[in-house]
Amino acid sequence: MAGLPHDKNSSPVPALFPALQQTVTVASSSARTAANFGANTLVVELTPTKNMFVLFGDSTATADSNDIYLAAGVVYTYATNGHSRIAAIRATADGTLYVTELQ
Repeated sequence: MAGLPHDKNSSPVPALFPALQQTVTVASSSARTAANFGANTLVVELTPTKNMFVLFGDSTATADSNDIYLAAGVVYTYATNGHSRIAAIRATADGTLYVTELQ
């Protein structure tokens, strides 16, 4: 498998490279990543500093309290499933969502 690192037995090791990081300032109104995910981004790592809700979508995505709940300080890994952005809204306190694109 081209592009993957190999272990000592020359077997490919499934690994993703951290490509680009975006941040979303999360408050009482929904906010989203400023730019689309890169064309080669299939997976993102999400690290919230406070409890929040997120929604994958496009440049019109708007998160609310019915969306995916993320607990503060946990690293989450999600497939983008063709979505180009992520939106977030706070659960109780303002914070930051760190979005690392993996390729």
